[in-house]
This record gives sequence, structure tokens and C-alpha cells, in this order.
Amino acid sequence: MRLLSTRNGICGGQIVEVEAYGDASDLASHSAVYPKARAHLLAAEPGLLYVYRSYGIHLCLNIVAHESGTSGAILIRAIEPTGDVDLLRSRRPRSADAKLLSGPGNVTAGLAIQPDDTGCDLLAGYPLQLESSITPPEVHATTRIGITRDVDRLWRFVAVGSPSLSGPKRLARASL
Repeated sequence: MRLLSTRNGICGGQIVEVEAYGDASDLASHSAVYPKARAHLLAAEPGLLYVYRSYGIHLCLNIVAHESGTSGAILIRAIEPTGDVDLLRSRRPRSADAKLLSGPGNVTAGLAIQPDDTGCDLLAGYPLQLESSITPPEVHATTRIGITRDVDRLWRFVAVGSPSLSGPKRLARASL
């Protein structure tokens, strides 16, 4: 899938790395960590955006995704830029092109995502548009990174061979 920002111009690219977070049984999920403050956001209508600040510094973009009666979201960890990258370069001037949207905080900075985008409907097309990829990449599942609980779940999905991945590739433990 391709994710494009339509805020102050159009930019984005191929989603190459995501992590899944589930309901309260997933101890790394905000449904478990912040049950009173954030669980309702992950139980919202699928397709809505959930944006939060990580460690008080970086914004993280999630798309609410779950089966009926449950909760969960997909964290967008990395996007491989496609097309004109000038707008991305203006927002992240010290980054190599392949790393312009590498890492959750860089994704939100590059796509100009703001905290008040929480609740926006991805299917409505603003501030983001989701498009099908012409050629979907080969994807491997690995353990999630940057967490300290439920670390063994194979809920990180990476596009094999992408130069835009955000962290350790850890494909040795990937499921096929």
C-alpha cells in the first residue's frame, strides 16, 4: 500500500514497515498500558487515525484496525519515498532520501501529521490517502522493536530489501 500526505502538497510512498498492536491482552498495546486514557481510541472505527507523542518527543501515526468487538491499530514505522521528494526534503533536510520516512517520528514529520489528526478518517482522504500498490513487496514478519512487553510476538511486518526500514531487520527470526 502507498500512503500519501495531502497537507501543503502531496508526498509519501510505499509502506515498508508496520507493527500491529492489539487489545488489552497485548501488553505492549496502549489498550493495556493506558486502559482508561487511550483504550477507546484503539477501539474506534477501523480506518481512523490515532496519533500520539512517544516519550514526549516524536509523534507516531497509527491506523485503527481490528475485528468487530476488539481493539487494535497498525503503527506506521517506515515508508519508502516515491515520486517527487522535494517536499519531504524540505521537512527533513538532513536525511538521505531513503531515510526521509524511516522511523515513526520521521513518518509523521515528513507527512506533516499533527496530534489533532487523531480521529480523522483515512478513507475520507485528508490529511492522508491510502492507495493500492502496483506491485506489492515481499513481506516478512519479525518481532516488534522499541518495546519492553510482549516482545516475542511476530507483529512487525517489513518489506524485504527496502532501504527505508527503520530498525534492525532481524529477518533471521522472520516467519515465511
